[in-house]
Amino acid sequence: MKTRLLKYLFIILIVTTAGVCILQLFFPEYMAKNSSYPLPIGWQREIAFWNIAIIVMLKERQ
Repeated sequence: MKTRLLKYLFIILIVTTAGVCILQLFFPEYMAKNSSYPLPIGWQREIAFWNIAIIVMLKERQ
């Protein structure tokens, strides 16, 4: 039971992280408009690549 719940939580985390990654890579203006930070494109890309690394690590975990 615990492993099934954990698997579903990993899937949810992977999907949401991938969604944010797409927003930060391709729509940084939207992300900046809806946050309290200005639009530093390089910072948005850095966080997006960090999200890709997290997704890879989570996929390896499954």
